Amino acid sequence: QKKENFSQGTARLFQLSGRSREHVSRSFRFFYGMTPQKFVLNLRLRHAAQELGSTRKSIAEIAFAAGFGNLAYFHSSFLKRYGTSPGKYRKTYVETSI
Repeated sequence: QKKENFSQGTARLFQLSGRSREHVSRSFRFFYGMTPQKFVLNLRLRHAAQELGSTRKSIAEIAFAAGFGNLAYFHSSFLKRYGTSPGKYRKTYVETSI
């Protein structure tokens, strides 16, 4: 769950496991009820949400640092997970923190 690992994606996850991709995928579905890809996506989004609420970094900088190579994909994934855009999330988080 370290940023330097999840930002590199599932390839790093498989490498760290020391197991075959198939074994890791089966184990993730069994134990977590999701694919390794979904697990990594959730880690990236959670990290991005924390960064949005605690730093002044740009949305693009946060997205790319979390491992998203495509800003549009980041926006759509964030919206799907949190029900709001990253910009609105930041505004809401900052306003409710004051």
